[in-house]
Amino acid sequence: MLRPDFQCDIVVGGVTIQVEMEPGCWIGNGRLAILASGKDVGGDTYSSTREFNKATDADVKRLLKKIKLAPCSVTGCNGRFIAGERFELYNKERHCEPHRRQALKERDAAEQVRQKAKQAAADTKQKAKGFTYKATVWIHRDGRSDTYVVTYFKTKPTKDELTTLAKKHRSKIVDDFRIQKL
Repeated sequence: MLRPDFQCDIVVGGVTIQVEMEPGCWIGNGRLAILASGKDVGGDTYSSTREFNKATDADVKRLLKKIKLAPCSVTGCNGRFIAGERFELYNKERHCEPHRRQALKERDAAEQVRQKAKQAAADTKQKAKGFTYKATVWIHRDGRSDTYVVTYFKTKPTKDELTTLAKKHRSKIVDDFRIQKL
């Protein structure tokens, strides 16, 4: 009988791949699935149509044989990535892990530039309307993702005004804010 804590290392194309049961595949009538990952080749999953509680060692061996590495699409790169069932969703560019991480960093940097430009335009518009201060109040609720509220003021806001704003938004922490002069 298979165990949820199954782990092994295999070598595929000269690269050591760590394999473990995909988290949660053994819950209920979950399907047998493994997660394969390795240094600089990323990770991906392989699944079976067999239910976990009916799976055998032979089913796992069949999944292990499916693990393949594919070449990085970056010209001149000799890197590879694990080409499992989900790489088309998460690695459409077909990059090795170092190139995939670099592309993510570049996309993130470009998005930050866009967001800063958008915020600068909003600040300029509000300043033209006579506002002189901007307050950012972070809203913290029951372990959910934090969010924030941006409000513009014509005079410097007081701590009481900002804590009242945080309370209005049902924040558990009411003194987490930043004031900026426009």
